[in-house]
Amino acid sequence: MKKLLLLITALLATSMGLLAQGTSWQTATLISSGQTKTATLDASTTEVWYKINVTTEGKVQLTVTGTEDLRFYSYNSVIYGFKDDAIITRGHFSGNLTGSYGDTITYQASDVGKGTYYINIKRYSGSGSFKLKYTFTQCQLSNDPEPNNEYTSASLLQSGSTVQGRLGYRSSDDVTDTQDWYKIVVPEEGQVEFTVTATEDLKFYPYYCTFNGYKNNDIYRRSNFTGNTGNYSDTITFKATDVGAGTYYICLQRNSGNGGYRLHYKFTPCPQSADPEANNDFEHSTLLESGKTVQGRLGYRSSDDVTDTQDWYKIVVPEEGQVEFTVTATADLKFYPYYCTFNGYKDNNIYRRSNFTGNSGNYSDTITFKATDVGKGTYYICLQRNNGSGGYKLYYKFTPCPQENDFEPDDDYQHYNRLLNGKTSEGRLGYRTSDDVTDNQDWYRIIVPKDGDIDISANVASNDLKLYPYYCEIYSYQNNNLNKLSSFSGNAGSYSTTITYQKINMTAGIYYIRLSRNGGSGGYTIRYNGPVSDIPGDVDGDGQVNIGDISDISDYLLYGDPANPLPNGDADGDGKITIGDVTTLIDKLLQGM
Repeated sequence: MKKLLLLITALLATSMGLLAQGTSWQTATLISSGQTKTATLDASTTEVWYKINVTTEGKVQLTVTGTEDLRFYSYNSVIYGFKDDAIITRGHFSGNLTGSYGDTITYQASDVGKGTYYINIKRYSGSGSFKLKYTFTQCQLSNDPEPNNEYTSASLLQSGSTVQGRLGYRSSDDVTDTQDWYKIVVPEEGQVEFTVTATEDLKFYPYYCTFNGYKNNDIYRRSNFTGNTGNYSDTITFKATDVGAGTYYICLQRNSGNGGYRLHYKFTPCPQSADPEANNDFEHSTLLESGKTVQGRLGYRSSDDVTDTQDWYKIVVPEEGQVEFTVTATADLKFYPYYCTFNGYKDNNIYRRSNFTGNSGNYSDTITFKATDVGKGTYYICLQRNNGSGGYKLYYKFTPCPQENDFEPDDDYQHYNRLLNGKTSEGRLGYRTSDDVTDNQDWYRIIVPKDGDIDISANVASNDLKLYPYYCEIYSYQNNNLNKLSSFSGNAGSYSTTITYQKINMTAGIYYIRLSRNGGSGGYTIRYNGPVSDIPGDVDGDGQVNIGDISDISDYLLYGDPANPLPNGDADGDGKITIGDVTTLIDKLLQGM
């Protein structure tokens, strides 16, 4: 019995010694980086187990050096990972001699990720002691915030900053970090730039390093990075000048190797201010003021895949005149002049009046528009992008016709302006209103109080207006009928800037004058000289003082007259309408106008 107890004790002692040395992966001896462990292998003890705990990504180096005639079979000495509650082969040692029989074996891996690893050192032949040296070298650069292996866990980047990350490391449980995701929040239209530079032997796959938008509750691919050496690049870059507001996602995809990287991100806003969005149709157009320059942006594509291709503006023209627009783009923005339009408004919708012109065909960075025939109304301007993206400056100017307008409507003999003897009146022709009505003719009335010579002349005063002498006519009015007497004569055929009518010994009466435009638009002056009434107070020139003169005086008081202005009925010029205006007009009635 005593001998049996001694035998059991000896076996237990031997067993405990073996367990202390590490006879299985479960009883592996922990070794730390920088340490050297010593053990003995012989015919009875053919293998030893160690383990290492890796807390961050880096490089593992293991060197086993035997003494005496101890030899190792390098391929049978293995480093294991741990997955699903069991060890898995991670790699094999290699020997220092030709073949597999060496007294020194080594293992080196640069792609080691976090976890616990198990090292199995196996004897091939002989016996003796060995030394195991373990060195761990951490990746040079800091790690990215893990997990960030999909867009839903992407790390936020700030413009102007450089972050560090790691790729290509394989954890103890056999998971290799092959991609990292980042996101940016772009506050407005502008340009984004990324530069990614790898260290060690890490290589990226530029085509699968992508810049992504977000639409319909998922990402979509916008574009990919470019590399410095094809599909295997240690430096990749991406630049987009057409980025609109929104959240974007960046995927960095490893091709091969492992190591750290530096990722630099920069956002540059468009130098020009944004136009007020949404202004993508005439109903949401932005009001322009004459003499002002506004700024805007076109061609930017938002995160949800909407590209801003056109901007709308509107102007309110108070009277007849000329409009001018100049639009100048920056960056690589180009306009499509033919589809940059000036539009009127008719029947509850816009209609195209004309288009802009460019400095280089259909692809223009500067476009202009000028119209000299613009009448009253609201107009709409569409700026259409052809390609590219960038900002622009839009300048608008309205210049009224220098001549005062005739009182409208005066487009037929029943709606006329009075032309007073010895007075020069001003008028406008050829202007086209927003609702597509062009003023082609004006009518005037003269009263010849007694037989005598008359002289009527009209002269174009501004712009490119031309009169049509043949259709500039004088009519008599008798027995409720309008009768044509004659046409005017011009200075240049059908396209005249001056027309005249002269008649010797014209019969007393009421006459109507029609001025007809041939082409163009602009202002004119018209003057009538004829016999003067001998009767004081004969305002209407009918040869007697009667209710008609009172009527004419009332018209002066209420409306004034372009031929003999009494503004707003202020006959006495004191800046207001009072009883003094009435007395002034009575004086005029008694004394003659």
